[in-house]
Amino acid sequence: MSWANLSDYQVIILPSGNYARHLGAGGAENLKDWVSKGGVLITIANATQWAASENVGLLDVKREYALTDEDVTAQGDGDVVEGTTIENRQGFLNAIENEQELPDYVAGILTRVEVDQEHWLTAGVNPEVVAMVTGNDIYSPIKLESGKNVAWFKGQDEVVASGYIWDEFKTQSAYKPFLIHQPMGRGMVIAYTQEPTVRAYLDGLNVMFMNSIFRASAHAYPLR
Repeated sequence: MSWANLSDYQVIILPSGNYARHLGAGGAENLKDWVSKGGVLITIANATQWAASENVGLLDVKREYALTDEDVTAQGDGDVVEGTTIENRQGFLNAIENEQELPDYVAGILTRVEVDQEHWLTAGVNPEVVAMVTGNDIYSPIKLESGKNVAWFKGQDEVVASGYIWDEFKTQSAYKPFLIHQPMGRGMVIAYTQEPTVRAYLDGLNVMFMNSIFRASAHAYPLR
């Protein structure tokens, strides 16, 4: 991929996988150059994680660490740290937690996703769709200066359509992106934070995914 000529392709889809291992820095730079010249890159689940990583920089969003309770861990530099008080058992449990951890892993639930009805990526898509969530990836929303959050998980009281997740994950995943559109030069990156095609039974996402392939190429401006 580092030396591949990608100019003959309009759309490249990266299914969920370990791209840091297989593409490397050279492959990432080649993809970035291709997108900037008018290519459409679609990333799915773990591929989105790779695209958003600091070393790759194809996507201007970041994964989030898990929410934590009030931090009572002693802070400081060197051999001595600031003193703290621990007033009860819960304070003790908070003090021994790692400062930064990813959210708890989700084995698989169905969630409700709200859809921006004014974006061309969602033409013909219902205002609300159902998506499968697995793993522990939660992304911060993309800023308006960088792109558009085209679809996002509903609020914490509505997000679960079927299944069970911890309250902490439910709270943190509310209003976080499911589908992101980020222009880049003459092309764009379209990122799904979860699998839109899992087991081919999420029919409500079919139009959204087809738009990502066929409409997106019509909105890019590749060099000729």
